[in-house]
Formats: sequence, structure tokens, C-alpha cells
Amino acid sequence: MGSKVSHSCEYNLKASEMALALKNGTIVTKSDRNAQPKLILGIRVSAASTIVRFAAKCVTVKTRRRALSRRGVRRSNYFLNIVTKSLRRLVLQARFSSSLLEHFAQLPDRMWSSTCGSVKVCDVPFESNESTKALIVVLDSRNSKYVNILDRETIEALAKAIQHIRTEFIQSSLQHACKLAAVVFCSAKATSFCHGADVSLQQDMVNEEDLRDGVSNLKQLFQSIEDLPVPTICYIAGTTLGGGLELALSCDYRFASPGLKQIGLPEVQLGVIPGAGGCVRLPRLVGLAAALDLILTGKSISSEKANNLGIITAITTQSSSWICINPDQARLPMLQSLPLFMGHLQQVYRSGKIAPLTTPKQKYPNHVFGHTWIEKQLAYSVALKSIDKVARRVYPAPYRLLDTLFRCWNSSYVDAFAIETDTYVLLARTHEAKAFMSLFTAKSRAKHAAFAHFQASASPIESQSRIDVRNQLESDSFRVLVLGAGHMGGGIAQHAHECGCQVILFDISDDALEFARSRAIRLYSGSRRRPRMSKSDAEAKLKTLVRTSDLDVALNLLCAQSNAALHRVVIEAAPENLDIKLKLVRKVLAHNPHVIFATNTSSIPIHQISGAVPDQAKSQVIGLHFFHPEGNITPVVEIIPTPETSHSTGQAVTALAVAMKKVPVVVGNGPGFVVNNVCSAWYASAAAIVVFGGSSVERVDQTMVECGCISGPFSVLDSITISTATMVCESMMSLVGDKNGEPLLALLRAMLAKGYTGRSSVGSSKGFYLYRDGKSIGINPEIKSLAQVVRVHISNPGAPIRRMSQLSKLDLADYILFTTIYQACKLLDNGVASSAQDIDLLVVLSMGILPRYGGIMAYADTFKPGHIVNRLAAIRELVPFPPTSSDMANFTPIGCNTADNFGSNRRFRPDIPDNLPSLPKGVGPVSILCPNGLGIADAAIAASIAILGGCTFGLMAKL
Repeated sequence: MGSKVSHSCEYNLKASEMALALKNGTIVTKSDRNAQPKLILGIRVSAASTIVRFAAKCVTVKTRRRALSRRGVRRSNYFLNIVTKSLRRLVLQARFSSSLLEHFAQLPDRMWSSTCGSVKVCDVPFESNESTKALIVVLDSRNSKYVNILDRETIEALAKAIQHIRTEFIQSSLQHACKLAAVVFCSAKATSFCHGADVSLQQDMVNEEDLRDGVSNLKQLFQSIEDLPVPTICYIAGTTLGGGLELALSCDYRFASPGLKQIGLPEVQLGVIPGAGGCVRLPRLVGLAAALDLILTGKSISSEKANNLGIITAITTQSSSWICINPDQARLPMLQSLPLFMGHLQQVYRSGKIAPLTTPKQKYPNHVFGHTWIEKQLAYSVALKSIDKVARRVYPAPYRLLDTLFRCWNSSYVDAFAIETDTYVLLARTHEAKAFMSLFTAKSRAKHAAFAHFQASASPIESQSRIDVRNQLESDSFRVLVLGAGHMGGGIAQHAHECGCQVILFDISDDALEFARSRAIRLYSGSRRRPRMSKSDAEAKLKTLVRTSDLDVALNLLCAQSNAALHRVVIEAAPENLDIKLKLVRKVLAHNPHVIFATNTSSIPIHQISGAVPDQAKSQVIGLHFFHPEGNITPVVEIIPTPETSHSTGQAVTALAVAMKKVPVVVGNGPGFVVNNVCSAWYASAAAIVVFGGSSVERVDQTMVECGCISGPFSVLDSITISTATMVCESMMSLVGDKNGEPLLALLRAMLAKGYTGRSSVGSSKGFYLYRDGKSIGINPEIKSLAQVVRVHISNPGAPIRRMSQLSKLDLADYILFTTIYQACKLLDNGVASSAQDIDLLVVLSMGILPRYGGIMAYADTFKPGHIVNRLAAIRELVPFPPTSSDMANFTPIGCNTADNFGSNRRFRPDIPDNLPSLPKGVGPVSILCPNGLGIADAAIAASIAILGGCTFGLMAKL
């Protein structure tokens, strides 16, 4: 009996020691973190303490064994054994984690066992006895502060690191008792694993040999990772796109953090295809149908969806039961999350679920769909139909990609890589690819240029505040008051709210506020085909969006004290009426002269609005011109400072634009700024042709789409809404005094008088097209007769304007696009636009004009300047309305001053190489369409379909 008592005391002693270990050493509770231990081990101590207390209680009960039956004693012994083993395992895990954390904490000091520039390699213990180690390969691009890219330096460093692993670690592990458990690839960046290959590097490559060598070297690097004789594991804790995902696919296993939103292969959006194994490995991993949906669209998916598809092996659980490092001790961002993953990986390794996958048969599962000719034909037809909706047989990359995916699927694993390389090299040399790459790099440059613009000649105090703003791009640091709940204001409020800003929406009409609320619910809920959240969730989310019809209440809420809101911005989205805007700016800055007033005017120069406030408040006024805020369809904004605008105001507005996922472009202060000024010529020339009978609305839009525009001018006008377009056109004509817009303005006024609204997302509506629930159902047949009435109305009674003859598609395209080019050149001469690249970036992202060429100015580079002037002069004879003003003869490209320079080789966009090949439009050859691939399975499927069809017809005949 004494032995049993001592046995109970032994249990009690171990439980006390374990409880003391949980309290002392490296393990602390959340309430004890103020003690600032050297390392914090975030084990779920609350659960462990509960177990310890329950175990002590069981021990106390056991000491009263005389009052218990023998069966009860056996049960208590059994339970105590389980509790003790669990606590021992907890302490062993704590010792391993403590040792692992010590290694991670010392990494920045002792550096790494191998450092290769942008890639670092470190060995860490993987078991408590330290006989088993794991290698950690960390990507840390030195040329980028926040993201990893596969530039030349990173690729060379990664190749050296893999060679070092193969020669030093793997061979030494075979010779010594030390065991190498795995090679883990991760990132030192907080929000990026790898954003893919360097786009600017690809843009500069024009020679076929350089492109082939570059993509072949990257393939060999990923193949060397795949051929490592130890398990290779990729830990994805940030954005993984393009070459970054191809790097992850070359690993045996992929683990990802929960909540990631950007995982994908977006190369088709740059006019190329995944060239480093994405077309080969991804279809074999997830199946043909899923791979077609991901690669052909170039869309990004979340880590949860990637896990469901099979791209990700598992999602790591980040609960308080894992390990975390004191943020003060974490000198590298990856140190805050990597130990969590290593603790999770150790448990997976102990379960025996990690082993090297040396052959494709081991690495890739067997897929049921996609092996018979009928299945391939079905998948091809569905994919081609989806591509045609977007590419419209204009862009070659999606169709070549479709062909390459099926050829790689039908070929052997080795031959498929060669097919992928050939297609990539073919597409990377095309004008379309270079144009898309130039737009991609221009987005990043525009953000840096916008911040740099407000850095020039700033005072030291403003410089310090500017740095603070740039480092605080989080959307929750802004409190935004939107004035006006119309189409534009309601959309801005919803988008800012979705991005995390504190939003207050004001309008004098309660009906407008209610309509804005219902519209926001619809935007949050999504469509039936693509639902985003339930209606109840959307309504619950909108509870934080404050709506009011009292401006004083809205201003008091905006200026209320709060630690979270660092910048208070008023976005004015009232109708395009100068008197209304002047009243609002006086009211706002009189209430609080330190609030930023950003006007969303489409055409009124900003100095006319800022002139209504005192001089000391003019520094707070700036222009912030949105285009179509719904769902971030147009991810660009114009920022228009005045000479009095302070640098801190400009910096804060630029930071707000970036937080709202917009590309900020700083432009000059002039009527219509850049986009509306350029597009006014686009709209006006198209409307003049329709009014004077040169073409129909549908034919004009179709011609523009065939030239490479996303939409035609009349489709865009419907999206703007007829009322807004009319007000902007009236404002532009009054400010500029140009008569070229008279046909457009008269047509818009006539449509407005007949009750046409343009595209409406709810119910039926009319514009240039007919709409039902926001979708076009055909051309409006009344526009033709309405155009005839307008032609008679604007004609001089003494000299009526004749009806012009039908223009060919070539004359139609040249007239509209060359007139637009001429208008853009005037903006360059006047200094409203700082560069041709800014014009192209704005018109492509806002209106979708000629992205295939890189924009309207890049399109001009495909012609000689003299050719443009001569064509405009020739078409002027056909159009009964002057296409441009009388100074057309003085048209010169930037850098040229006289007509003698028209034959020079100076170009608007020297960043886009010239004399590049352009692939023919439409579908390329698809090898699987050859019926020679029919087999027994196809015959069986065809026979089953025939039998089923016969039975169906027989049953119908009997009925």
C-alpha cells in the first residue's frame, strides 16, 4: 500500500515539475509577456495548465484509494498515464522548439552556413537530439525591398545555393551520421514568397538566343531542385505568382499560410506563357480542366482554393499552440512565421508523410479526365469559347497557350518542356508582349514617380511627415468623407470601405443614400455566377459605413478624435457644377482648415475650385479623379495638384490611392486633365461619323475592338452614363472653346431628352445600346433616327451639312485614332502630361484604348508622323466636319519642333522595341484536333452515347 502511495506522489511530483517548466524557462503565458523573456514560446498554456490541474486532482483522488473501488483505481491510473505522456511530449516539444528558436534568433548574427547574395542557406536541428537537420533556403532579393523577383542575381544565387547543398550537405550527410531530413524554401520578405521573373529583364530581351538561354537556365535550375534526393518543401507565406509558383511546383511538397489571396500564373496577361515548367507541372498536378481554368485566365486564387485543387499540400495552422518569436527579437520578417511552420513540419515528418519524390509517377496523381480524344475535344471547345469572350481573336497569346497546354499534356514529361520553351520564345518577341510588359513596369514606376513628385523642394518638416505617410499605407489609417452618393460617389465610398478605410457617405437626398446602400450590397454580394458573400453578411459589413444627409454631422464625424485615423480626407463627388463644388469646399475648409479636400471633378481646373478658399487653406485642395470605381475596374486615378498644394497633402492623397489599390499618376492642371481631354477627341470623332452618316454605332465600336481596344467609345459612354457624359462635355466645350464636340454634345442632349440613361446595373435601360440588368442585349434602334435629327439641328439653315458616304474600316480607324493622337500631342506640348508613357498608362487602364500596342502613343510609333498628318488631311475631305482645329499643320511629336523633322526616327515610346514580329490574329494550330488519336476508350464512349440516344428516342416515340 505504501508503494502505491509513493507511486501517486511520483505522479504528483512530475506534474509539478511540468507545471514549473511551463511557468519558467522559455515557456510563458500570455499574461506574463510583460516580463519580456528572451524567447516567447506561444504554446497554448491555458490548455496545458488545465491538464496539470486536472492531473493533480486525479492524484488527490487516487490517494484516497480506500474510498475507491479497485476498478476506479485502475481507471485513474490509466488516465494519469495518458496525462503524463502528453505532458512529457509537451516538454520535449518545448525543448526542441527552444533549441530551434535559439538557432533562428542567432541567424542574423552568425549569418548562414552559405550566403549567395540574394539567397541564403542555413541548417537547423530537426529533432531534439540534433542528429537530424533540415536546410532552409531563404529568398531575399537585394534589388527589391518588399518583394522577391527572379532577376539575374537571384537566379545565379539560387543556382549556387543548390549546388552548395548538393556538394556540401547531401554528400556529407551520406558520409557522416547526420541525417538531412528536408530542404525548405521560404522567403525573407513579409508578404512575398516570389513575384516571378523580372519583367523589365524580359522586356529588354529581343534576341531569340537571349530569350532561349534565359528561360532554359531557369528551367535547369528548377529541374535541379526537383532532382534533389531529399524531400524538397516550399513554404509559401506571401504572394506567389509566375516563376514563384513554378519554383514551388518543382518542390515535392508545398505548404501555405492561411488567408493568402495571390497564387497563380498570370503570364498570359503579359502576352507570354509560363515558361519555366508551369505548362507542364501544373496540369499534371491538378488535372487538365483545372489547369486550363487557371493558366488561360491568369487569375490568382487563395491558398484555401489552391489546397482544394491540390496545388498546396496542406495549409499550416497558425494557432496559439505553435511557436512565435518576440517581434523585438525578429530582425528578419520571415523569423516571425518560419518557426511556426517548422514546428508543424516536424510533426508531419514524424508521421512519415514526407519522403523524396524522385519520379513524375510518384509526384503527380493519376487523373481520370483528359486522356481520351473526346474528353480533350470537349475541354478544348469549352476553353476556346471562354477565351473568345475576352481575347476576341485579337490577342495571340491565349490561343498559343491553349495549343501549348494540350501539346504538353499529350507529350512525355521531358519533351513537354521543349514545347513550352519554343512557344515562350515565340511569344516573348512579339510586339504585344513587349507592350503588355511596358504597361506592367509603368504601373510600378508611376507609384514611385507620384511619391517622388511631392518630394521635390519640400521643407524638412514636410519631408519627415511624407516619410511617415509613405510608411503607413494601410487603409485603416484613413478616414474618408465622400460628398455625393450618386453613381461615382457611391462607388468610391463602397470601394474605399472594401479596402478597409473608415468611410462616411453624405448626400442631401435620403433616396440617393438608400440607392447607394443597395448598390453597395449588390457589389459586396456579387453575381449569381460569382457570389462573394451572402446578402446578410453584406448588410452586416455595411454597418460600419456611415450614411447621413446632414453635412455638419458628417464633418463632425470626420473630425472626431481617434487614434486609428491618421489622415482625414474629403472626396468631393458632386455633380459637375462649379457652383456646387465651390459651396462644398468653402463649407468643409471653414469647418476644419486642416482637412484634405480632394475633388473628383472630371473637367474643371482645380485652381478654379481652390480659389474659393482663403490662401492658408489652399494647400489642402487637390484633384483626385476617379473613373469607374465599381470593383476596381479602372485601377488608376489622376492626381492634380495646384501650385499652392502642399507636399504633405499630395503625399497623403497618393498614399490613399495606393491603399485603395489604384495606380496614382500626377498630371497637370488643365481642362479635362489627361484622360478626359484625350478621350474627348475619341468620343467626338466617333460621334461626328455617326451623326453625319459615315457609319453606325455598332460598326464604330466593332472597328475599335478589332484595332485592339477593350470597348468602343459608345459602349464606354453608356458605362459613364449619359447624364455624366453630357455634363462633362458641356464643361469641356465651355472651358476649351473647341467646336469639334458639337455633334457629340447635341447627340447626348437629344438622348437625355428622350430619357436615355446609359447602362444601369438594375432593370432595363437604354443608351447607345439596350441593357437588361447591366448586360447589353443589342443596339438601340432609335439612335440612327436620332442622329439624323441631330444632323439637321446642328446644320446652318443657309448651308445644311451634307450626309457623308460610308467610310471604310481603315478610314474609320484612322480618323478616330489619329485625331486622338493629335489631341494627346497637344497635351504633351502644353505640359499637362509629363510623358507619353503617362498618357498610355492612363488611357489603357481607364478606357482600355489599344492595350495591344501599349497605348495610343505607342500606336503612333508604328506610323511616321508625316503619315498621320497626311491621313488626317485626306480624311478631312470625306468628313463634312473638321476633325481638328486649324493648327493641324503644326502637329509634331514630342522633341520635334518643325515639320522638317517629320521624317526623323524619334519615337514617343522608346521603351518598346520597334521592328518586332506580330503573330497573326485568331486561333493557332491545335494538334489534338487531329482525329488520329481516337482509341478504344473513345469508341466505348461514342457507343454509350449512341445507345443512350437510341433508347431516348425510342422512349419518346412510345410516349
